[in-house]
Amino acid sequence: MKKSPLALNRLIAHFVKQRKVNFRTTAFCVRTRNERGIPVMRGQIDNLRLKRELLVTIQKKSNAKVHDRTTVLPDRSVGDCPVGVVRLSASNIYRRPSRSSGITTQALIGMTVRVLKHRREWSLVKLPDGYIGWMDETLVSMTVPEHEAWMKKPKVIFISPFALIYSRQDAGATVVGDAVSGNVFAFEGKSGSFAKLSYPDNRIGYVRKSDITPLISWTRAARDTPETIAKTARSFAGVPYLWGGTSPKAMDCSGFVKMVYFLNGVLLPRDANQQAQIGKPVLPGKSWENLDTGDLLFFGKSSTRKTEIRDIVHVGISLGGDRFIHESGDVHCSSLHAGDPLHDHRLASTFCMARRIIGAGERAGVKRVRSCADWGGYERE
Repeated sequence: MKKSPLALNRLIAHFVKQRKVNFRTTAFCVRTRNERGIPVMRGQIDNLRLKRELLVTIQKKSNAKVHDRTTVLPDRSVGDCPVGVVRLSASNIYRRPSRSSGITTQALIGMTVRVLKHRREWSLVKLPDGYIGWMDETLVSMTVPEHEAWMKKPKVIFISPFALIYSRQDAGATVVGDAVSGNVFAFEGKSGSFAKLSYPDNRIGYVRKSDITPLISWTRAARDTPETIAKTARSFAGVPYLWGGTSPKAMDCSGFVKMVYFLNGVLLPRDANQQAQIGKPVLPGKSWENLDTGDLLFFGKSSTRKTEIRDIVHVGISLGGDRFIHESGDVHCSSLHAGDPLHDHRLASTFCMARRIIGAGERAGVKRVRSCADWGGYERE
């Protein structure tokens, strides 16, 4: 039976909707067209199981014989370098292989990504949190042996919000680069008040020892308590807003929340509507008495009564009661209470739900750095 490309593409669109394919975390770009009178399916998918399910669905629903020419990523352009390690303090991830296409998220120094495809100086990558996007030369592609050698090196993590890295043990020396909270470097030794570090691209630099701590001891000690979450969140006060930002240089609302929890040993999903699906639900109650410091507060587009997960557009961190801290223009505190001088009428009118992350555990979707083996670039105990 012959089916028009239009009908087959509608079937593919229905499949995407039924399977709830998330294009932020799944590379799925598939279309059919007639080639010499034969329907041919072309495109790319990074999930072999999903591709097989699509082919079965097309066969069952259309009874059409479709020639499959889709590529399962990673493709041949990756060669023998299937992984990469980020080499800049905050590397932009773009929607398409163009710097004008818009930033979707960022990756930090030392983070390992899975390489799916190369196109000239660009690489399509999958981050540890599942996000997919394009990176430029800020990525160091590695073979498996090269990556294993990198992973075996002792690591340190930056704990200061920002620091410069110097070419010598001298704060007046030439600057090699910069670093922000959460960056991970290989540790090469120390002398006096400086530590010697190496980048994934083998550059060498020096930084003050007070700016870093051994990665293993940090992962063991990191705790998400109301006190540590509030302290970390307040430390970013005044940091400007950047769509897609996830570093202390600039952040968006969910990037801010993600960074605050990461620095306390917890790995959260990237976006607000993803974060709203983990943890435990909290009923705010009258006067917000049920909200604890560290709870995540979510806000919708307009209505607080019928807001669905997909309609969530903003997230903040509760400071207990009606006050919360969030990234909007910059990081600052606001209040849900009309009588508070920090009252934010717009957000108060669109507040829709709260989730508790602290104490929720992995069954509620809350992952910790020390137990997450797929968090690339981080030294295992």
